[in-house]
Amino acid sequence: MHLRVLIVVAACVVFACSNRDEKRVTTQGVPAAAFSPCDSAPLADLIQRHPIHVLIGAADFVPGATVICDSTLGEFWATFEPEYLPRQTTPAKVASGVEHLCAILERLPRDQQSEAVAGIASWVDTWAAIDQAEYAAPSVEYFASAVVRVPEVRAAVPEDVIARAPDQMAGDTMASTQFTEMHYALAHILSRMPKAERDRVLEEIRILASELLSHEQ
Repeated sequence: MHLRVLIVVAACVVFACSNRDEKRVTTQGVPAAAFSPCDSAPLADLIQRHPIHVLIGAADFVPGATVICDSTLGEFWATFEPEYLPRQTTPAKVASGVEHLCAILERLPRDQQSEAVAGIASWVDTWAAIDQAEYAAPSVEYFASAVVRVPEVRAAVPEDVIARAPDQMAGDTMASTQFTEMHYALAHILSRMPKAERDRVLEEIRILASELLSHEQ
């Protein structure tokens, strides 16, 4: 078993128990094309610490990677927040999914590898930033209502919610699955922005959420 698989299995076991939140042996005759971005920074570290987030980020940035999430995390994985997905799979499945993803990345031209890895890394970092911004808001309902009021990310809120409550506290009308849908949509939008712009938008959402609370008091 490759060292990478062992690392992912160990990471998944720790992740699952918390309820939260090979290197390839080089032999003579192996061509330089065997380089794997999964064995070097930043992806190697992300795989060790956040393998499930890596798979989900890959589904957003790497063609063909969505099917890996379907087979690894279950057909309805996108209805769960990442911290709950360990309950829907096993460490062995996650390790297999990571190996499958790495095989896809290894077949890409080097420039496309770099773009894919940067996208995955941005997605994982963005998800953490969204979590932090939402935690700093008065509640997820206020956070969602603030998202509606920020043009750059308004589309992250489901259209039926906006149609139902365009000028009201949209977050008050959302079901739990719609909050999850919003989180994934936010990650999709924000992970494609420069980090400074992403952080500015999230800070604007946080401030608006706090203002909405103060207006109700």
